Amino acid sequence: MMKIKTKYRSLAHWCRMNKLKWSSLVILWMILVLIFYFMSELEERPRATPNSRLNCQEVSTLHRKELFALLATTTRLLDQLRINHFLCFKSLWSAVLESGPFPWEINAHLCTLNNPGNDYDEPTLLRTFRKANLNLDYSSAEARYVISNMSLPGGSPTVQVTVFEEDPRVGANIYRRVGWKRRLLPPNCDSHSSLQCFPASLVALPLPLRTYGPLRLPAPRDNMELLKFHYPDIWHKPPTC
Repeated sequence: MMKIKTKYRSLAHWCRMNKLKWSSLVILWMILVLIFYFMSELEERPRATPNSRLNCQEVSTLHRKELFALLATTTRLLDQLRINHFLCFKSLWSAVLESGPFPWEINAHLCTLNNPGNDYDEPTLLRTFRKANLNLDYSSAEARYVISNMSLPGGSPTVQVTVFEEDPRVGANIYRRVGWKRRLLPPNCDSHSSLQCFPASLVALPLPLRTYGPLRLPAPRDNMELLKFHYPDIWHKPPTC
């Protein structure tokens, strides 16, 4: 009888201790979610002021040529890998308004879709870009690739490629931004603008081509409609650097 009581006490003690541990883990997880939520909400976004262009410094002709060359190579490699991509964020904005980068724009922005059945894996992606003398850095928190020319010094132009995927939890035919920072958030597009959700119809294939300087690049449908989802408060205002 004493042995049974001793075992019962040990079991009860174990349950109390593990309950405390699980409670602590749940609280810690909630704190982390809140931290990453506010980090996501504070992510840098374009601002807009009526006289914003007067305060921005234009990039050099050399920098612009390097950007177009890097962007041309990047899109060629993405086509080679059969990765669907399109202008987005500031580059889509400038393409619609000026058919090329804004005078102060130092980098280019593309988006891509993480669909099932893509014909590439991460090692293949890295090898393909390195053979073209391009460096490929990936931020798993932001789901963003930063592509640069290995032969150019720091401060040279980059092409930033942000990854989106369909998520049935946020609704049918809706793309949301991925990355582990956003995966911690509840899949609610209305409550969490940092998920940057948009309808799949805007990127239905085949995509139209839009002029971007000397290049013709894939772009979402309906001109600026995608920007209304990514920049709902300022998409119609003059952008700034």
